[in-house]
Amino acid sequence: MEDGLLFEVEGKRLCLELKSVECVVEREKVFFVPGKRPPVEGIITHRGEMVAVVSLERIYGTGETGEARGTSGGNDEGPCTIVIAREGARALGLSVKRKRVSFLWKEDFENMRFRAQPGRFSKGSIEFGGILAEAIDCLAIYNEVSSILSQNS
Repeated sequence: MEDGLLFEVEGKRLCLELKSVECVVEREKVFFVPGKRPPVEGIITHRGEMVAVVSLERIYGTGETGEARGTSGGNDEGPCTIVIAREGARALGLSVKRKRVSFLWKEDFENMRFRAQPGRFSKGSIEFGGILAEAIDCLAIYNEVSSILSQNS
């Protein structure tokens, strides 16, 4: 891993390779999608493109915050931080709520150890500088979201 983003979701540290990140945006609202179900929160528009947004709290934690919002179809909690990840033509919004996102540079990963322990949405774990984080597999999340949104409700 060269550069990355590090953030914490429900006590779990997550890391995403910076080459997969298009941008980090703050949004007031995530719009309703008919037939959506967890972990899909809704959609946003980004540079004229519709981007599905998923809740990392629902994927990597208990998701209680998401369930407390009910099914009104949007983000009722005010602004949230969304990481727009892109793999080729595929774009995905990763909602990290209002958590702080930290940039990590190549130097931060000196003496990094990667342990390939693929999970449903994970490439494995990385350890660097006393920090243990799970490496996010955006393509796996994207495939799950595509499957959810293509099913008839």
